[in-house]
This record gives sequence, structure tokens and C-alpha cells, in this order.
Amino acid sequence: MENGTKINFSAVFAKLLQSLNEREQEVLRRRYQLTSDLDDYQTLQEIGNMYKITRERVRQIENEGVRKLREAARAAQFAEDLQSVVSHLHRFLERHGGLANEDYLMENFILPSHDLEPYHSQAYLFTIDQLVDSVEKVSDSEHFPDFWKLSDFNHGLVEDVFNKVAAELEASKVPFDRAALMQAIKKNVGAEHKQHFGQLISKHQDLDEDALLNTYVDFSKSIKGNILGEYGMSHWDNILPKRLGDKIYLVLKRTGQPLHFNEIAEQVNGSDFPGKKVCPATIHNELIFNDKFVLANRGYYALKEWNLIGGTVGDLIVRVLREAGSPMTLKEICTKVLELRPVNQTTVYLTLLNNKRGLFNRVDKGVFGLNQ
Repeated sequence: MENGTKINFSAVFAKLLQSLNEREQEVLRRRYQLTSDLDDYQTLQEIGNMYKITRERVRQIENEGVRKLREAARAAQFAEDLQSVVSHLHRFLERHGGLANEDYLMENFILPSHDLEPYHSQAYLFTIDQLVDSVEKVSDSEHFPDFWKLSDFNHGLVEDVFNKVAAELEASKVPFDRAALMQAIKKNVGAEHKQHFGQLISKHQDLDEDALLNTYVDFSKSIKGNILGEYGMSHWDNILPKRLGDKIYLVLKRTGQPLHFNEIAEQVNGSDFPGKKVCPATIHNELIFNDKFVLANRGYYALKEWNLIGGTVGDLIVRVLREAGSPMTLKEICTKVLELRPVNQTTVYLTLLNNKRGLFNRVDKGVFGLNQ
């Protein structure tokens, strides 16, 4: 992979396939989507129909083909070439703490680092699954989505740490920032963990424990971060919200100021939230009927917890003048309105001048009062 050179996986795999007869190659190709011209895997029945043989006979051919490939992979003429492919995978997994989510592995290692054509990326996964003993797939992890790992790496130690941190989060019911999360993780890393992690770190001079622990956090499916940089359990509404109101809440919390409902819709749709995209009208309805939000200005909404005074800018000016009990200068009105809520001073001035609702009376130059 030096100087941008890709690993020639296609040549290695083609050489291995030569140990099979034509029908065995074709059955495996279709069963495991080995070539890029196939859109999906094919079932035993589909292949049986094509060859006019039973499903069981297809299974026998498949098993025989896999057996022959395993035998070939151990043979001297193939072992060296295959090992050159596997050694790069080992180094990649070592640098990621001994494991990598399948999607991450595909996007960041398999596709960019290997010459695959005419084979499909699934051919690579088939190879490491069926022909390589030093790497294995784990699909039933509590804390991580499907991942591939070094066979001698005890991922149970990582699961143990995350079990303890998850219990701490559930007990507190409050998200941690990244620093607090890392502190909680490190607190639960014992001597056995350090020894096991140290075996990976010793192989890469630029690798340390913090890098490994951060990688595990990034891979985790149980402990996730939200758009505020807070970390908690993925099923919490304030971490990966499913309800629209919770999504809007996080968007407003992040900005820290009122937003127009159109902009809220853009930010909700632009965030990595679960679920479908929503239109501004749907956002507007949620803002109107959800008591977490208040109208801050025409079309602009804020969080109720900010204790901002609701209503239009005109409503705010009426409140200021009513409390004053006498006309005020534009500057005085702006100062008092800003104490109630962040409002653009130009908006205050235009509201007084336009006076569409007939609420205000210009009693002198730059001085306004309320109409009786």
C-alpha cells in the first residue's frame, strides 16, 4: 500500500479459484456474490433451478468448493500470496484496537486499499471468513455492530469495560461529555485489560491506550454521542432522538438562540438523526403544539426553558411601554426589549415605524408611546 499501491487481491483470489472446477466456481460465485456483475446473493433454490438440480445438490457443491479452497489456501503455492493479503488486514485491525466494524472496514480498508475487479468486495469478506483462521467475525455483540477481529484478541475485555460504563450512565441518567466518558472508561480498565491492549500497542510505535479507547467509543452502538457532544445510551431520547420534538429540542439547544422554523427544518434534516426527512410545515406544527417551545418572533421559536418572553416584537414593545407608563425613546425601547429577548434592533425600529396593528403613537422625533 506504499505510494498508493493497492493490494492485488484479485490476482490472489483468481489463483485460488483455479483449484475449483467450473461448476464449483459458478456455485460459489452466485452463492456469495463473488463478482461485481452480481447484484446480490443467490439462494440454493435459484441456483438449483438454473442447473436443474436439487437444493441439496447445490449445497453439496458449495461445501465441496469451500473445502477445496481451504485446502488450497494451506498449500505452499497459495499460502504466501494469501498471507500478503492477510498481513495488511492484521495491521489495520491492530491499529483499531483489534477489531473494526464491518462497514468501517469496508469503507476505510477493503475498498480503498485493494484491487478487487472483477471481483466484488464480498469476495474479500468470503476469503477472510472461510479461508483465514487468524481473523473472525462477531455478530452478537451487545456493544458493537457486526465486526471483524483478530482471533486472538479477547473482545470480551472491551465488552466488560463498556458494560460497566453503560451501568454508570444508566444510573446517572445524565449524558457525559467526551472527557468525562473517557475518564469513566479508563477507571474501568484494569491490569488484565492493559496487558491485552499492550500487545497491540507494542506493534505500533505511534499507538497508545487513549487511541484504542477512543476507537472503541467511535465503534460503539450502545454508547453514542449527540449533536451537542454529549454521550449517553443510544436508546435515550436526548442522544439518538426518534420523536420530532426531541430532534427540534437538540437543534435549538445547540444553536442557543431562536430559529425560524424553516431553518430548524434544515438543521433537523441535516443532522444524523434516525428517521425520514421532514418538511417545514411538519416542523411548524410540532413547534406550535409542543409545550417545550415558545414563539419568539414571527416564525421564530425558542426553548421554553430559556424563559424568554414569547410573542412578536410588537408584543414585546407593548409590554415595555405599558410597564414604563409613558413614552420612551427608540434607544430606551430597544434596551428594554433586549432585556426580555435577543432581538435585532432594526426589527424593533421597523416594527415601530410600520405600526401595522396601530399599537404605537409617535409623540416626538424618535419618541414612541402606546395608543390609548
